[in-house]
This record gives sequence, structure tokens and C-alpha cells, in this order.
Amino acid sequence: MTTRFNSTFTLLNWLQKNAEPVSLALVDCSMNRKNKCAKTPPQPLSQPSQDLLKNVLPLLQPTAEATSILSADANVSASLVIPCISVLQERLTKQSASVFGIQAFRQELVRQLQTRFDLSKTYLKAANFVDPRFKTVLLSEIETEETITYVKALAAFHSGDNTGA
Repeated sequence: MTTRFNSTFTLLNWLQKNAEPVSLALVDCSMNRKNKCAKTPPQPLSQPSQDLLKNVLPLLQPTAEATSILSADANVSASLVIPCISVLQERLTKQSASVFGIQAFRQELVRQLQTRFDLSKTYLKAANFVDPRFKTVLLSEIETEETITYVKALAAFHSGDNTGA
């Protein structure tokens, strides 16, 4: 499933890779008014705008990857939430950002992830635990024990044995 965010990332990524040919086409359009260009053609990307793209795209790429994984139609699973968000937080935290605006953007992305995704939810830990790909990889020893207790109690409840043992 393509999301609006990923479409924007793809466009910005393409624009960064093709900034020079796009700029040349815009300059050619503005110099040759016989073409069907607008009366006032758009200006090529300025160097500061190109630098901004260069600095922001490394922050957006892991977010685009996580969005693609978590919104896949074929294999949606709650067990992917903890690994994807944990890896995303780690990658964003480790990204260096020398430009002040980019630092603030990175910090806000990390803050929003922590606010929007509460990875301490028991059902997310249980989904992570029962998935053989992840099991206890991202859970502490205490979280693993608590999750085992939760999964056993849930299994007992659904099997009709409400004793929780």
C-alpha cells in the first residue's frame, strides 16, 4: 500500500537525484519562451534548498521503509510493530544532523514516535513474543517473563481453563 508520506519521500528523493537536469530544463524553458512554458516559469531549486533535501532525506528514508513494512497488505502483523519502531527510533537517534533545523526535525520525529507508539503495550509484546522471527530479541528479561505469564494466561482463558496456570 502506497502512503502519502512515501509518495512525498519518493518525489523528494527523485528531485534530489535529478536536481541538475530539472534545473537545466527550467532554465531552458525560461530562456525559450516559444515553448508552452508559463509566463513566469518556476525557478530551479536554490542551493540551500538542495542542501536541505540532502540533509533531510537520510532522516526520511528509514521512516519510509518502516511505513512500507507496517502498511503491507500481504503480511500485516502486530508482531512487526515493536521491531520496526525500535529500529526506526534507533536509526533516527544515531543519524547525525549538523544543520539546526534538521536537528530539530530529527528530534521531533523521535518524540512523535515515542508519543504515538507505546511499545510497552502487553498485546504488542505478546505478538512480538509469539512470532518466531523476534521471540525475545527486543524484550528485556523482565518483559519476557511478564509476556510469558500474559501469553499463558491468555491461552488458558481461551482453552477454558480460567485458573491462569
